[in-house]
Amino acid sequence: REKFNCIEFRSWELPDSCTVGIFSHKICLEMKP
Repeated sequence: REKFNCIEFRSWELPDSCTVGIFSHKICLEMKP
């Protein structure tokens, strides 16, 4: 699985496994090379 970059309203975080979408108060987007 590719890594995803999670954009939080406060800072950036790298979740173990995340899919494109909004999670609680985080927005996860696929990280393209």
